[in-house]
Amino acid sequence: MGLRKKITIFIALTCLQAGILAQDIHYSQFFNTPMLVNPALTGHFGGDWRIANNYRTQWRSISIPYNTIDLAYDRQLFLFNQNFSVGGLLVNDQSGTLGLNINKLLISASYHTYYNNHNIHIGIQPGYVYRLIDNGGLSLPMQWDNSTGTFNNNLDAGESIGERASYFTLNAGIHWNKKHGRYMYSAGYAINNLNRPKDSFLNGDNTDKIPLKQILNAGISFETGNLEFAPSLIMIRARAASEQLYGSLLHYKLKENKSKIKGVTGGAYFRHSILNQFDAAIIYTGISVYKIHAGISYDVNVSALKNVSNFKGAFEFSIVYTELSTIFNKFTIPCDRF
Repeated sequence: MGLRKKITIFIALTCLQAGILAQDIHYSQFFNTPMLVNPALTGHFGGDWRIANNYRTQWRSISIPYNTIDLAYDRQLFLFNQNFSVGGLLVNDQSGTLGLNINKLLISASYHTYYNNHNIHIGIQPGYVYRLIDNGGLSLPMQWDNSTGTFNNNLDAGESIGERASYFTLNAGIHWNKKHGRYMYSAGYAINNLNRPKDSFLNGDNTDKIPLKQILNAGISFETGNLEFAPSLIMIRARAASEQLYGSLLHYKLKENKSKIKGVTGGAYFRHSILNQFDAAIIYTGISVYKIHAGISYDVNVSALKNVSNFKGAFEFSIVYTELSTIFNKFTIPCDRF
């Protein structure tokens, strides 16, 4: 078995043993996947509705790549003069040689309120997760064939590993933001798997509960001329597994022109992963045209896998369409009575 395949199988087995914590579904462009970050961010944008598509491919240089794709939709919903939002999210993740396939259907709802110059957003997100695994990709010790000197996947592995697992999950979160002069401050906290669902590929084993996953994000943005700086960070933790991304985006807003290009974006982020090890440097660029923002990023791998990956990491693509708001701002204009 080649070195690259050994590393890929080792990664996948480690993920299985850790409850898929080490390689959970995640994006470097977390700012373009708000409902995965925090259900309270459902509908938190300037417009009537939006639809987004994100795609990530990782570790293609090692073996079969890890691919993640999602499709998200959310919209504003005003009831009894209150601002609610609803949305949905479909996610598919395929992990390497073992053919681990994770499918998620998440439904989000949030409530937005304004109090004493503070914007408060509260969200809830029930969902269903369905996982598949290809046992044919495993070569376990009991499948060693002494007669041929190779592994034989047709031999009994001596393991009771199932091919399917599914569970219902419940996520919730709260988000805050406040504008002060030309500065906008924001922070949020979300908890995934509040119901601690049971999940295991081992037949007959119903004791393995999915751990709570905590997500903390914060940011600040400010404008100067046509430039907007937006430094931010996100911290994710579940049991001993953790991940932190921090960096900044820089938006350059263009004046109205015939091409309808509204602006361009650039940015850089850094990721620390398990055991607080430096994992990747991320470069991002994007463009806003009319109602569409498209972005592309690349992860430069600097972790312990860099010798195998040759510093190659992950490509990520995103496209977000936002329909303009039809809700008029209310203004009070003083005037004399006649």
